[in-house]
Amino acid sequence: RRGGGAGPAGPPRHAATKIDPNLTPEQRKARLRQAVCNEILTTEGDYVRDLEIIVQKFLKPIRAQALITDDELAGIFSNVEQLYQLSQQLYTAMCDAQAAGPPQSEAFGELFERVAGVLRYYGDYCANQDNAVETYINVKADNELADAFLTEVERGLRGLDLCGYLIKPVQRLCKYPLLVRELLKHTPEDHADYAALKEAQRNVAAAVQAVNDYQEELERAARLRELQESYVALPHGFSLLGAERKLLLEGTVQENDKAAGTEEPRHLCLFNDLLLVAKPQTRAQLLTYKGHVLVAQMRLTDVPGVVASHGFILESTRDVVGMNKRPVFMFSCKSAAEKTKWMATLREAADAAGSGTDAAPAP
Repeated sequence: RRGGGAGPAGPPRHAATKIDPNLTPEQRKARLRQAVCNEILTTEGDYVRDLEIIVQKFLKPIRAQALITDDELAGIFSNVEQLYQLSQQLYTAMCDAQAAGPPQSEAFGELFERVAGVLRYYGDYCANQDNAVETYINVKADNELADAFLTEVERGLRGLDLCGYLIKPVQRLCKYPLLVRELLKHTPEDHADYAALKEAQRNVAAAVQAVNDYQEELERAARLRELQESYVALPHGFSLLGAERKLLLEGTVQENDKAAGTEEPRHLCLFNDLLLVAKPQTRAQLLTYKGHVLVAQMRLTDVPGVVASHGFILESTRDVVGMNKRPVFMFSCKSAAEKTKWMATLREAADAAGSGTDAAPAP
């Protein structure tokens, strides 16, 4: 995924833990569970120290010396100070529970419930990852004082630059579901912590998914804004911005004019509710509006053979506001695979919009 969305993480490190083969199955499971608990505590401490480096060695000195602008500071560090504070509190709670001994040291279900509550603050941070890297690169290139400071600090760290530390919260977010799953795997169903861990597993997974959904929504909205600004000659009042609008597929095809015997490139943007047709401008990243078809009112027809190589016809079953006609477009793709992708995605959109009878099957 783009940006800092939560993706797969590596296997837990405790997998290499040596267990005495003479132990009973119950003792073996208890040892494995304790190994997972130890890993959770150790890696959480490592993570807090990584956040401490970001905040204490980079963010605070840069801010105190006013080496970069407030916008650049926010662009690089986002809400990492908040994550640092929350992680410190969580790590302290883990350490206190371990120091207290049973039953507190066994109650990791309750601790992971706290993790689930903290993860909602990761959405803005993860969504900002691309911007953080870009801002860091620009600052290094354009600001000699900031570049000198960053280079000096990074030289004293363990082989990582600032970006190597900034990715740590994203990596930790990915790790939490694996840790709670592994702990649950080695927790007997009759264990006092089992039910709480089971609930925590659901809540941690839901929290991570919410972070991913939030990032995808921000990316969707950003792409819609980019497209809105790219189009030239849109009908009056025509806006691509909408809470329910989703971009399903975009790309460049050829529009065939059968009567004139010509073809021209067309940029297609298929949303869940409409297909937008535009002519790409050669000297700028702009698109000239050429028409649109509402998905709920479209008819799709395959065009095999000679008429149009890898082609299909898309038409509206009703007049389109702003065009004063029922548009008919004949498109051709560069390859059979590209055509198949467009046809399948158009049909899926039509089915979802309830226009199934208008999406004609291929002959």
